[in-house]
Amino acid sequence: MSFVSTHGSLPLLIFFSWHFTVSLAQTANNVISSISPTSISAGFTTSVTFTGSSNGDTFSWSAVGAADCSSTTPSTGLTASNEVVSVALGSIGTYKLCYRASGQSDSIEQTGRDLTVVAGTSPSAITISPSAISVNTATSITFTGSASGEKFSWSAAGAASCTGVTPSTGITSTNEVVAGVSFATAGTYRLCYQGIGGSDSVSQTNGILTVSSATSASVISSISPTSISAGYTTSVTLTGSSSGDLYSWSGAGAPDCSSTTPSTALTASNEVVSVLHAGVGTYKLCYRASGNTDSVEQTGRDLTVVAATSATAINLNPESITINTATSITFTGSGNGDKFSWSAVGAADCTGVTPSTALTSTDEVVSVSQSSTGTYRLCFREAGGSDSVSQNSGTLTVVAVTSGTAITISPNVVVSSTATEVTFTGSVYGDTFSWSAQGASDCTGVVPSTLITQADEVMSVTLATGSYKLCWRAVGGSDSVIQTNGAVTASPALSSLVVTSNPDCSTCCSAGANFLSFQLKVNLQTALSTAGDTLTFLALNSGAPVNIFAGTNADLTSSVTTLTDSAGAVTHSGAGKHVTVSTSAANTLVITVESGGDLAAGAVTIALAPAAMAAITTAEQGVYFNIAATGHTGITNKLAYTPYSTVACSDPITFFNGKRTKFWISFGCFTALLRTPDVSILARPLVGPTEDMQWFGTVRLELPDGTPVAEVSVVQSPQKENVTRSGLRQFFHGRELNLALYDGARHVTRSRVPLVNQVPGTVSTLFSSADRRLNGAFYRTRFKHNERKEVVVIETPSVTFHIVGNIAGAEYSDDFDLQQQHRHLDLAFDEAPQGYSKCTGLLPELWEVIPRSAEAELMTVAPSNRSIWALPASAATASEVFACGSGT
Repeated sequence: MSFVSTHGSLPLLIFFSWHFTVSLAQTANNVISSISPTSISAGFTTSVTFTGSSNGDTFSWSAVGAADCSSTTPSTGLTASNEVVSVALGSIGTYKLCYRASGQSDSIEQTGRDLTVVAGTSPSAITISPSAISVNTATSITFTGSASGEKFSWSAAGAASCTGVTPSTGITSTNEVVAGVSFATAGTYRLCYQGIGGSDSVSQTNGILTVSSATSASVISSISPTSISAGYTTSVTLTGSSSGDLYSWSGAGAPDCSSTTPSTALTASNEVVSVLHAGVGTYKLCYRASGNTDSVEQTGRDLTVVAATSATAINLNPESITINTATSITFTGSGNGDKFSWSAVGAADCTGVTPSTALTSTDEVVSVSQSSTGTYRLCFREAGGSDSVSQNSGTLTVVAVTSGTAITISPNVVVSSTATEVTFTGSVYGDTFSWSAQGASDCTGVVPSTLITQADEVMSVTLATGSYKLCWRAVGGSDSVIQTNGAVTASPALSSLVVTSNPDCSTCCSAGANFLSFQLKVNLQTALSTAGDTLTFLALNSGAPVNIFAGTNADLTSSVTTLTDSAGAVTHSGAGKHVTVSTSAANTLVITVESGGDLAAGAVTIALAPAAMAAITTAEQGVYFNIAATGHTGITNKLAYTPYSTVACSDPITFFNGKRTKFWISFGCFTALLRTPDVSILARPLVGPTEDMQWFGTVRLELPDGTPVAEVSVVQSPQKENVTRSGLRQFFHGRELNLALYDGARHVTRSRVPLVNQVPGTVSTLFSSADRRLNGAFYRTRFKHNERKEVVVIETPSVTFHIVGNIAGAEYSDDFDLQQQHRHLDLAFDEAPQGYSKCTGLLPELWEVIPRSAEAELMTVAPSNRSIWALPASAATASEVFACGSGT
């Protein structure tokens, strides 16, 4: 620019030079291509990146809610490209970015670069759960209060605030569950949170996360019990537990706790928890200490679940005992580790009963005592179990003490070492008894073991010499109570059968023969060896003496045909005799030991000739003897003397009450001669040269139920009689007699004795039935002409008889060979059978003590004449009546 000035006459020319820079362009509205973030928190200084900024540019934020930048002058200078600036705005709202490029003087709103300022994040925006986890344990945490778009981060362990922590993990849902939260270091971590659109980092009051060390594998030091029953709720003590801890059981057989989350809370130290598992197997204890989130297997704390105890596991024996009496009971089925307890008396089941008494062995025997009578249940638990199961066969009955006056015995004096029938008055089925030891004062240590099977039982008793107490136990009891009226004394005594009617039957088939000669036999328990010792026989009838001897005789030497003891013949006459035989009265026979003599212990047999006997009188029917010996208990033998001999002779002929009857039995089979309550006697004949000549060849003995026991036959050539048949076995063989026993006689006790070499005068037991009512014995003796005879004696309560071998002397008196060829058997009964009118068979009909049938009548007719004998229409043959054909 120039100006012309006139100063005088000449114009004065003055030059000025002005320099002006004029920018004709303005700041663009998109210099800043983006800001980040586009939203920040009010009052919180936030770093915002201005993408597109340059050094020299300036900016300012408009007023909140301003419509544009017309009122805003950019004033904050920028110094770098894409500069990050700190922004802090106190009011919520939208702010425009007012910008001026370097060298400009405008204020241009940057389009789309508004900054939103939101309210600051609340410190109570979020509550986390759980708020405690275990180190190195990925845990899901619920952020209650969260919303999509919010962000969080965790502070460093132990940080006092969230300073320096920028929330960076986005939240995508309301109340989000954040999975996989895990920290390697124990400590306290803050939840640094940022609301939607915010830029702050606010520590959440309810977002403090405690990270604890891992739960120990030995928190629980023990569990008790370690084994329980399946399906049974059991209390288990977790020793070492604490309130706030959690536990669960793994699945049966699981290898570890990786798939099990502890969920059951514990509320006390050493808590007792209820456990129920339906399946058998091994379960692991998965545990989480309070504040932790792991699941740690407790080492060695596995729980074993076994099958439930069976209700039929145990049988008791006995099942009944006596009150207040310690009793040994066998627990059949028990095993080591099982346990039991008894219920309360009368309890319906085992509810509330915990088996506590341990068993240590198989089928253990346990001492049991109960203080109240009644019924108790056995509550049982098998090894490893935790249940309590009432046993079906485990009911124990406790009864009152046995009375000391329950039983009265009779007799109370018995023969020592001899079976004696004793009546136990007051006994009932199920009672048991035993005898005390000899001389014992009470029943201590005695267990009653012999069973009573009926009321007022009569039982065979055998005791050695001495005194005994009766130790009794009432049915169902387990005590052993001495009975006031049960003492018994056993003394050495005389025993055995008093045999009458000398069994030499050589003249028995002669008409008019009698058997007033007789034989007596007694067993001495101890020897009579002191001078003056006596063996006495007193004849009685109904308690009154009976004169059966031929008056008083100081020495019967001439009438004694046999006198033996167990050592052999006894010297009874002449100088140096051992004994004197006398009759102190017509009813008393006495054997007196002389100085230096003796009668040995064992069998003593004396036989008297008819000259020593009195004449037959009717008063002598039913005679019996009281027998006494020095140092012995006397006996009364009622199977004694009958002056009228009852004989079945060999032809066959029978004598009864002086009447002789000839009869014939069927050949080839057995005929029932006599059936008594104790024995049946059957015979089979030998037939001679003619059909009318026969003898007894074999005698069979049977029990009342028809069970065959034995057969006696005569020794002869095999073609005449063979005793070995089906069901029999040869057992005894003598010179004259064979005895064969049936294999089927299961209830018969046999004694093997070599009969051939037996010493004359000794008696050998052959067999006895189980009830001792049928007994067979064998002995050898000498008869007239010093002839030896073999005798089988059969003794029962109802009948006693002898079986002897004989020759056919009456039939072949002048032919020795034929006598021997037709050897046969004779039967001699000591007396008529007891209650003979109730016996059956051929002989009672022939004796006419029971009605004689037409069939029996037929048997009195010789076979050669039977063709003219007519049987009644009601009977076919005699065999139908007398069992001919049995046992052929």
